[in-house]
Amino acid sequence: MSLAKWSIFVLGSVASLAAQAGLVMTESRTHEDAHGRSSRSVMRLSVQGDQARSDMVEMSQDNPMMSAGSYVLLTSGKSEMLIVQPAQKTYMRMDSRDMRGMGRMAGKIDQQHVGTELSDLKVEKKLDEAGPTMLGQPTRHLIYAISYSRPLPNQPIKASTDVKETRELWVTHGLDAKVASLSGFKAFSEGMGPMSGSMAELGEIETRLRNDGFALKSIRTTETRMNLGLGTGAAVLNPGLLLMNSRGGTARSVVEITDLREDEVPADRFAIPKDYVEREMMNPNAGSMPNLDSLPGGRPGDPGKQRPQLPQMPDLDNIPPH
Repeated sequence: MSLAKWSIFVLGSVASLAAQAGLVMTESRTHEDAHGRSSRSVMRLSVQGDQARSDMVEMSQDNPMMSAGSYVLLTSGKSEMLIVQPAQKTYMRMDSRDMRGMGRMAGKIDQQHVGTELSDLKVEKKLDEAGPTMLGQPTRHLIYAISYSRPLPNQPIKASTDVKETRELWVTHGLDAKVASLSGFKAFSEGMGPMSGSMAELGEIETRLRNDGFALKSIRTTETRMNLGLGTGAAVLNPGLLLMNSRGGTARSVVEITDLREDEVPADRFAIPKDYVEREMMNPNAGSMPNLDSLPGGRPGDPGKQRPQLPQMPDLDNIPPH
């Protein structure tokens, strides 16, 4: 065999092995809200072929479903998720469509408080330059400025929440081919990715940012301010309104991939140990949520178990004369 043919054979074999390798990455998330409260979590994602496993390595806030040490198993083409809790040697089944439905429900509840429309939406790319090499991948450094207003519904005066965001990202296209070859990565993105439920315009912004490449690090700074549409004369009538008019704050989130490697993930990483016991999850679609009408002190209308009724406000138009 000639040297040229041998080189082609070796390169082809290496490419084949690389295609069979899985992907393992560790992601850290830190968040500080507008009141200075902070949280941190660390997640490790392992993907091999059509299977994905997401391990919760660290979590600063208690969560009954996903505590540190728990993990989730997903398979491409299946909507079922398995939430495994090694500390209790138990696992639960959940349909990822239910989780996304919960996200949509949360979005609808949010919209009842902050409105369903956007106004004055602006998205501007402030910076696009070559970034540093991160985890062996070439990057581009991007900065976006995003601003919009969300009119508040059911208010006696014109009011809105004004939002200004800065998104700083370090993205790469060096992982495009690898991610595309692993259908398990798609299963993770669809099952555990950001929940839809917000307005379509904001979803389109997220899609646009994802199209820029795979983010190895992102910093999101969000400034919100209540805008009651008041003139300076309102302070004379009610000085408290001026305080409400400027109410708001700044939140900051940092998401970073801290470890990334191509490696073959053993099959037993995607299997549940045989001595683990399945337990039921409270799921409104499975009918296992408690019947609130049957609980002591149930809802008004439940015979014999009505909650004490609060006294009614008097009709001010029909108060007897003194």
